[in-house]
Amino acid sequence: MLKADHNVIESLFAQCEEATSDASADIQQLLPQIFQVLILHARLEEKLVYPLARTQLYVSDDLSLHEFEETHAEVSELIEQLQGMSQNDSGVMSLLDELIENVCTYLR
Repeated sequence: MLKADHNVIESLFAQCEEATSDASADIQQLLPQIFQVLILHARLEEKLVYPLARTQLYVSDDLSLHEFEETHAEVSELIEQLQGMSQNDSGVMSLLDELIENVCTYLR
């Protein structure tokens, strides 16, 4: 399920990147889906993956568990900020870009 979430997230991000500023309605329709998948995915990882990973020194060669947890916290904060913004706020795209960058770095 977690791997499938990665594919869904990547697909949603690709749809966001295809949308232009003229298609802000498209972005606004995608945001709730993105938030839902990311929040559920993070909760599953925190309950299932992280407890097991805590027994290991490193989750991967490049990224320690602590760094994964920091990324989760950053993503959660970005989601909260985006959820609190109006649809017409000029900062939405900038924060969305930052969210996509953080999540894509994490997925690699």
